[in-house]
Amino acid sequence: MKVQIYMLKNPVTQECRYVGKTVQTLKRRLKDHISFAKSKRKKSHCQNWILSLLSQNIKPEIELIEICDDSVWEERERYWIKTLNNLTNIAEGGFSRHGYTLTEEHKRNIGLGNLGLKRSEETKQLLSLTHKGIPVSESAKQKIREALVGRIRPQEVRDKISKSHIGKVISEKTKEKLRVINLGKKHIMEHRIKVTSRTVLQIDINTGQVVERFPTLGYVTEKYPDLWRGNVSSACTGRLKTYRGYMWKYESEDIV
Repeated sequence: MKVQIYMLKNPVTQECRYVGKTVQTLKRRLKDHISFAKSKRKKSHCQNWILSLLSQNIKPEIELIEICDDSVWEERERYWIKTLNNLTNIAEGGFSRHGYTLTEEHKRNIGLGNLGLKRSEETKQLLSLTHKGIPVSESAKQKIREALVGRIRPQEVRDKISKSHIGKVISEKTKEKLRVINLGKKHIMEHRIKVTSRTVLQIDINTGQVVERFPTLGYVTEKYPDLWRGNVSSACTGRLKTYRGYMWKYESEDIV
């Protein structure tokens, strides 16, 4: 498929103010630009420029720069945006938003707009695919770490995360990354208790009596190495009724 790289110009000064791409006719694309500028939605820099021309009874001109293959249009659009001066483009071109800096007010508005938003499974999968392979900068990683420090997830969220990991096969590459991350760390029992301090109860299925109390799941698997921690956790949260001949509950829950 062929893609057209075009520019929008001031018809009086002939100055180029915007570079874009389209697979439509140039006439149709110009019509869309003017229609979006006249709409009540929040205006971009380019749309404000178009409105300023329309207020003077002037329409922007659209001109073809080049026609290229679908496989290289992003590269070509970026080239022209970088080459031409005084443009109203907010990003460097292509599908990427690289080069566009959000204001704090804009960030807050996006956050408020997404509050309580429920996305369909199809949308989630599409978002996941669009983010695959995109490298995350060290500064972004640090911001994510700082935002998560001290955050306590609700039990419902923890259960969902746990359920999503059941049956998941970890690749050797991921295992190696986890090994490197944890290399040299001392996971002393006091630290485990501090992080996951939910007491686990081992209950006799016949009498309903508590056989033993464990400060954490880690203590269970330390005493009984043949037990799998994931299954004990599943029994504690109700996904398994019993495990290895016993019921397992967290102490905060009612014993049935």
